Amino acid sequence: MLIGHGEVPVPSRVGVAILDPASVFMLLVLAVLVLGYLVTLAMGVRWNRRHGHHPWGTNPFDEDAVWWMNPDRTRAAERTIARGERVDDTEAARDVCARARARMIQLRNPWTPPLLPAAVVLNALMAVSHTGNIVFGFPPVPLATYAAVILGIVAVTVLLSVRWRSRRLHLARNAYLAHRGPAGETREPPLPEEPTP
Repeated sequence: MLIGHGEVPVPSRVGVAILDPASVFMLLVLAVLVLGYLVTLAMGVRWNRRHGHHPWGTNPFDEDAVWWMNPDRTRAAERTIARGERVDDTEAARDVCARARARMIQLRNPWTPPLLPAAVVLNALMAVSHTGNIVFGFPPVPLATYAAVILGIVAVTVLLSVRWRSRRLHLARNAYLAHRGPAGETREPPLPEEPTP
């Protein structure tokens, strides 16, 4: 190949492996993450079908819409639910029941909470890694370390999101049951106490 005034030898790629062991390892890590994501997605769809919540059916939020609550009432109801307090005012009890029911409906599928946080954390980690490499010239992290960090962060994120969901549902259920009387609410909680399938 002629460049300028002379020839530059081009290194031959004959006999060089297309995938080295580090690339294969990283592909396996990504395959595990994608497989986990697909299994979680399939279990979420299965849970929705078993419990009668079809994506193309009626909107489960319609019966419990809380769009009519102003921000101050919403914050007060959320604070009451989060602290486990009890209010005796009928209007405030209705707000607490409405917010608690909306939260239980939003979080009723146990398979959906880990998906979004894990994806956000993965994207943030990759963005930080690439930014550090390109902008600041940090040396690339060894693939084994990178894979261990990715798997560790995803595992911690999934465990924390499952715990977060469980705690929020527990608080919402308790708040709903505690305020049903003062609010004049006769409906049962939208999410019965049942083990995760």
